[in-house]
Amino acid sequence: MRNCVLITTAVLVLATLQSLHSECIRGDCNDGKGVYRFNNGDRYAGRFVKGVIQGRGTCYFANGDKYRGQFIRGQIGGQGTYFYGNGERYVGTYKDGAMDGKGIFYFSNGDKYEGDFERGKKEGRGVYYYSNGYKYDGQWKDDKKHGQGILYYNDRVYKNGFWDNGAFREGN
Repeated sequence: MRNCVLITTAVLVLATLQSLHSECIRGDCNDGKGVYRFNNGDRYAGRFVKGVIQGRGTCYFANGDKYRGQFIRGQIGGQGTYFYGNGERYVGTYKDGAMDGKGIFYFSNGDKYEGDFERGKKEGRGVYYYSNGYKYDGQWKDDKKHGQGILYYNDRVYKNGFWDNGAFREGN
């Protein structure tokens, strides 16, 4: 999934935010609310604890992406929304900078996935709504349909059964 690369990029940027030569341009960037500008063009507005991004805030990335939500020890963590420059967005839970837990991912082509994520990938139970009228409701593993699931077309069952690494297996 393309968003995994973007989230990973965002995590790397956030992980190095504290070590870049940058400046606090407004407020208290040590213990309070402030706005911090980084040499790479990224900007963070929000809470700081002992000089580390912590709590609620917004990070504006130089590539046009934006994240608004919680940060834990300088990383995206907890609840938040990541807006991609291409119009995609993720609303949900993060852990260690990656989508992890319950969330909804809106794709720029009109598709939508609502369900479980683990380490930035669809993992567990979820529903994928395709813009062409199909809907998959079932198990996911490593970003692919995997396990028991039902594929619907215009609310009628199209395929019902077992999926293996993204492929439907007849008779299982």
